[in-house]
Formats: sequence, structure tokens, C-alpha cells
Amino acid sequence: MTGCDLDHQALGVAIAPVDMWGGAFHVFASMPSTHSLAVWWGSDPDGSWNSWSCFAWVPYPRRLAALPLRNDLPEVFATTRCGLIFYSRLGPTGAWQAWAPFAPPSEDSFIADVGLSTTRTRINHLYVADREAVFVSIRASGDDYAPYGPWSPVGSGRFGLVTAGLRSDDRQQVFVLDAQGRPRTAAQESANLEAPFESWQDFGSAFVPALVDIEAAYGTTPLEVYAIDEAGELWMRKEDGTGAFGAWSEWDGPALPERIVSIAATAPNAAWSALTMVVVGESGRVYRSWRTDVWAAPWREQGM
Repeated sequence: MTGCDLDHQALGVAIAPVDMWGGAFHVFASMPSTHSLAVWWGSDPDGSWNSWSCFAWVPYPRRLAALPLRNDLPEVFATTRCGLIFYSRLGPTGAWQAWAPFAPPSEDSFIADVGLSTTRTRINHLYVADREAVFVSIRASGDDYAPYGPWSPVGSGRFGLVTAGLRSDDRQQVFVLDAQGRPRTAAQESANLEAPFESWQDFGSAFVPALVDIEAAYGTTPLEVYAIDEAGELWMRKEDGTGAFGAWSEWDGPALPERIVSIAATAPNAAWSALTMVVVGESGRVYRSWRTDVWAAPWREQGM
């Protein structure tokens, strides 16, 4: 990377549309060995993208999650090797707010992963995998920079990874991986903002190899879920518009650039059906691809 002292091994990755109607993106990557986060951005999936640049200092960053605020400017959360969580937001003047720790569910918390989802009215939900349970915190109002509310339990269980998305019936659905790499899921009992979640259910673990990452793609309607298996191959499941999911299927897009270990995906908006996906290879390199309903682009490396 130019202009900063970062190594070349990305670990976590996140992507957020900055202007949902214009098609711009921010991509974030964590560099644990140098306590650094990096960012690169582009105007649209197939347009020009700038070079990686220094973004923030966070102690031993690992997993990342990013999502736009109601004003279409992004916020990003980062977990650390020590089980802490930090966050920042792009302010209305175009400057990032100072990175700050985010209060965890308890004094004994150890945050393994973080995920973000939203509602039709753009009230963001923050999810964490914390020791023996998954918790959610909901933004207190629809105001762009409103604080998040108290933590509520989604369900118990020792899960290392968490992601979440909005179903076609406006219910939140959470997806996790257990210690054996088996996917599980829980959906809200209703579409009410603070409705509790149903119990954990298996998410087709018998039909997919053990998984190492899982991602509910923001902005996809119906909801799409992607996963990476232990061999570094890519899988997906798609909701049918009623809340039910089809079977797992292997990635049928362009050949993966190498064995991949981490993934993030987003669609700018429901009207434009493009999906932009970024992945981290086992080499630490970051790649991107995108698709519409009828085609997918070859993977392109975003050099560091």
C-alpha cells in the first residue's frame, strides 16, 4: 500500500455503498500485524477505483462490518484479537469521526465477530457473536447519527461468526457458524422492530462442506447468503421471496482467483440488481467481482 506502513496480508473485509443511488462503494480491510485498517473506494463496480490508503489504527483488528447510514454515508465496525469492538462513521462534512470503542453487552464480553443489517426505513441493527450468545443492538431512531440502544439476546450458543440480513417479509434473519463450521440461523418472530428471535435452526449443514465464513449480502431482494468452505470454495443460498431459502449451490460465476478465506457483498439498491462482492484470498490479496441478473465480471485484484 502506498503512503502508510501496512503489511500485505488482509484478514477481514467489508464493503458499503456510500451513495446507494449513484453506485459508489467503500471497501475496508484489516491488517492485524500493523494494527491498521485500510480503505479503497470506487464510483461503480466497473468504474475507476482509487488505491488503498491508510484509514485507521485499531489494536489487532480482525473482523469488519460496514453499512450505510440513512443519509447513505457509511459506518464501519471492527473487532480485535482481544475481543473488543471499535467503530467510526463518515460525517456529513465528509470527515470520518474519531474511532472509538463500542460498549459490549457485558463486562465479561469477548466479541468474536460483528455484523450489520437494516430495515426498510433504514434503522441499522448491530449484531455481535459474544462468547456463548449472539446479541443485537438497534439504533434508537431513524436519525442518521442516533446512538444504538441496549443489547438484547438473539440466542445462546458458542458461535464464532455472525451475519444478518433483511428478509422479503421485513423480518431480520441472523446466520452463524458453530465451532464445526455448520451454519445455523434464527429469524425474528415478526416484522416488529424489537420482536424477539425464534430458536436456532440448522441452515442446510448437511448439504454444504464445513464453512469458514458466511455473509448475508446487504441490499439483495430477495436476500442472498454467501459462504466459503474449508477448501476456499464459494457457495450461496437465495431466499424465494416468502422467507424460505432454496438449496445451497456452488458458485457458478467466474473462476475464483485463488483459495478464498473471507467475503463481503452488497447491492447498491433494489432497483439496480448489481451485486458487488469482495473476497480475501489465502495470500492476503483482495479481489472484487460484480454481477447483474445475467452476467458476472472476472475477479480483479485490488493491489496493496
